[in-house]
Amino acid sequence: MIPQTKKYHIVTVHYGESLPTKTLVEQLLHSQRLPDRIIVVDHGPASLPDFWGDKRVAIIRPARNAGYAGGVNFGLGFLLGQRTSRSDIVILLNNDSEVSPDTVEKVIAWWQTNPAPAIAGIKLGQVNLVTGRTTIDSKLSASTADPPKWWAASRFHLTYLHGSFLSAPLNTFLTLQGLPNHFFMYWEDVLFSLRARQMGIPLKVISGLPVTHDDAPPSQSDSDHLYYLVRNGAMFLQSNSPRPWRWLWRLLNLLRLIYHNLQPASPSVRTIRQALRDAVLHRTGQRP
Repeated sequence: MIPQTKKYHIVTVHYGESLPTKTLVEQLLHSQRLPDRIIVVDHGPASLPDFWGDKRVAIIRPARNAGYAGGVNFGLGFLLGQRTSRSDIVILLNNDSEVSPDTVEKVIAWWQTNPAPAIAGIKLGQVNLVTGRTTIDSKLSASTADPPKWWAASRFHLTYLHGSFLSAPLNTFLTLQGLPNHFFMYWEDVLFSLRARQMGIPLKVISGLPVTHDDAPPSQSDSDHLYYLVRNGAMFLQSNSPRPWRWLWRLLNLLRLIYHNLQPASPSVRTIRQALRDAVLHRTGQRP
């Protein structure tokens, strides 16, 4: 299939207030080049109204909220069930993102000039294997090429594509079995990027793509967000980071748990205790 005949599909997962999702879909429907299909996976407590009445928009509602990656995978399964061509491009987009009228057109132009199998995003991040923290590197994200080999293969860092925007042929997502869904939320993009590299699928950056997303970390008072950030980061480091780092982090996570057990029991400390305890015990999925 030649690149010009490919179709382009958006998958976004809705949860919480309807306004961000409504705004994003309206922006997509006012694109200079309309996507062929917009899939809204509805995880809200109440069914999301069809604000748009457009045949390009499909609102699908899973039986349960399986987390962000679970919602994405449900959307990918829906596309597959619609007999979508495996060479079509799928764009995963956070529902609180904002796009410009030419965003879709620029994504199409990029894939037409970069037909080789890859995963393309808008921002590269790194995991510091010493501290366990993640950061976004704006300098590397400004490049359309893979990060320098010294950085990608560093003994102290891992690169990943930020999960707010990921695009790839449907077949690439299927080859990787979708996004890892056992984390429920957060750190799926890190593990997904690692699996892609292990399978020889390069990570690319679409430079200058007009997509904005608020990357501000959640408030420490938001207990669930804090829980998933701590637990999933700890689980990734002790289970998926390169050896010998994973062995070191198994010990460090135990020490972190002991340390927080000795701290005064504030709400955030109690959340961190639970997160580290569940990580050490390999408890995944939705927070109990």
